Amino acid sequence: MMAEARSDKKIGLALSGGGARGLAHIGVLKVLEEAHVPIDYISSTSMGSIIGAGYAYGISPAELETTALRFSHIRQMVRMVDLAGGRRGLLAGKNVKSFLSEILGAETQFSDLRIPLAICSVDLDKGTEQVFTKGNVLDAVMASIAVPGIFTPQVVDEHNLVDGGVMNNLPVDHLRALGAEFVIAVDVMHHDFSQLGITNRTTPFAITPTITFQEVYRYVAMMISEMTRLRLTLDSPDILIQPEIPNDLYAFGGFNRPNEAIKAGEDAAKRSLPDIINALVLPG
Repeated sequence: MMAEARSDKKIGLALSGGGARGLAHIGVLKVLEEAHVPIDYISSTSMGSIIGAGYAYGISPAELETTALRFSHIRQMVRMVDLAGGRRGLLAGKNVKSFLSEILGAETQFSDLRIPLAICSVDLDKGTEQVFTKGNVLDAVMASIAVPGIFTPQVVDEHNLVDGGVMNNLPVDHLRALGAEFVIAVDVMHHDFSQLGITNRTTPFAITPTITFQEVYRYVAMMISEMTRLRLTLDSPDILIQPEIPNDLYAFGGFNRPNEAIKAGEDAAKRSLPDIINALVLPG
């Protein structure tokens, strides 16, 4: 039987952005919790912020999984659509905020969380990261998930904020600032780009007659992956978990496939668990 993690190190967990692929974070949390790996700090971006905030608030991985399964139904997804009617984003985000408020609470403050949390977004006016560690949690999450072009920028304290993945999709560095001494990072935007091909088949996701959704997704995924790789050379985690999520489970189109993402997270965490335990277990 594998030993449980018993450590005198403060453990931090970094959860990346990745839309529907971020549901893999639930699987990782399930495995870590079952192995009694204590999480002392969490940093997160975009979809990772939803999962991270929920867990920091005290929602169990099983409850997060139940919510993900409920959200996977087409009727629930349609309820999230509220067209912005402007040019700064497709969706206003009010319906998403209402849905998340049912999970996280509309007035929950960072000081209410059981685990210290950092949530990353980007300030459009300054061109810099905006990292939330205090204030209203729901406002921070909404800013962190505001994907440019999809959601309108979120205004918090007179700042126009968008998705943290624009600059920092896997915020390992902010865990160190919180006080983490041992960092586990989960990157759900890792792809096998040799298999993430461009197809000439007819697709309903045509952006122009010559550019498809798959092409745009590939370009964005490549940029995020390269930016993450470069950041990790400067501040690498002690354990990097990269779930093997199907390439065609897209960040924006895969919410109807939560079981696959969650299972990928579980499998990846189980593969990394021996290294985590060996690094953290205390003698005696």
